[in-house]
Formats: sequence, C-alpha cells, structure tokens
Amino acid sequence: MNTMPPTKYGLLTNPIRLEPENINWLSRYQVILEKNMLWDEEKLCSEIIKELSHSNYIAVVVNTIKDCVIVYSLLKVKLKGRNFPFDRYRKLL
Repeated sequence: MNTMPPTKYGLLTNPIRLEPENINWLSRYQVILEKNMLWDEEKLCSEIIKELSHSNYIAVVVNTIKDCVIVYSLLKVKLKGRNFPFDRYRKLL
C-alpha cells in the first residue's frame, strides 16, 4: 500500500524505493464505517470507552479540530479514575 503523495509535481527525479521487495505486510488496522447513524460527542465517547475495555489502541476520525477538542475534553472527564491498561499514560489526558 502506497501512502506517499504524488511526487511528480515537486521532484525533478523519481524517488528511490527504500523498502525490500516482496514483503507481505499484515493489515494493522480495522476501519468500521457506521452508515446512517447520527453521532454526537457523548455517543462517540461512549463507543470509545467501550472499545478501550477490550483494546489498548483505537483511533477516531472527527471532522474538525473543534470536534477533537470536545471529544478529548469529554474523555478526560469520563476516564478520570478509571483503571484502564493505559493508566500509565493518564497524565496525557
């Protein structure tokens, strides 16, 4: 899977490929798209907390920085004092 943006507009020569040939990369992510559902910050926080109960790593895509700040602030309040496996990172929240 190529994650590099197109280079033909900014480079004078083609970039050199640095990864070895014939590597079988395993999929590291699972993306779940919820169609026809109305989400607000509270529902999103509830789903995040539910996922964190059985996974140490999740990612959430939101529309704006404002949405991110709202969700982050809600999670900070809701997760305060919870005993999740990532508690050693609590100071980040």
